[in-house]
Amino acid sequence: TMSDTTPLVKHLISPIAILRYFEVLCAIIVFGVASDLPNYEQSSRLKWAIALGVLSMLLALAFIGVAIMKITTSNLSQVHLQVFYVELVANAFVSFVWFVSFCEWANFLNGKVRHFGTYKSDVNALLAFAFFNICLWGASAALTWLDKGNVGNTEDDYGYVADPTDTQYVSFPDDDTAPFSTMDPTASDI
Repeated sequence: TMSDTTPLVKHLISPIAILRYFEVLCAIIVFGVASDLPNYEQSSRLKWAIALGVLSMLLALAFIGVAIMKITTSNLSQVHLQVFYVELVANAFVSFVWFVSFCEWANFLNGKVRHFGTYKSDVNALLAFAFFNICLWGASAALTWLDKGNVGNTEDDYGYVADPTDTQYVSFPDDDTAPFSTMDPTASDI
């Protein structure tokens, strides 16, 4: 059942994680298709498609890694808010860059489709998956924003356990039964 799964498994099948997987997949398709088009070496726009695809893939993988690190360690517990803002701004910015790039590629490739001959479907795939990336990164920004209520929540330190040792603290006794309670720090027994 879902309640028996660990917090890491819960995150790996969460909506934001699934979006990240699709971001990686779509980015790979974009730079793979762009690098397969003829004469891509001469086109700075196609080189940009390759670069943006690779950078988006790496950023999505980095966000997956940071999310896993937030769950499995307490290293990021002091900077939850900063990580939230970096992720939110990066998601929105990458979505915007994909939008601008999609518009430029559509404008550039619109007049050139007949020159690609058998590669027309590749051009259409490039544009389609660039559009998917706009939607995916925008949805990631929206889900990040909706998750802002959990920012700074210390329940997820040590995997949703506040104290992993689960020990009860015993107070120091007030009577003279404590060790060294009769020692006088001013006395010299030496």
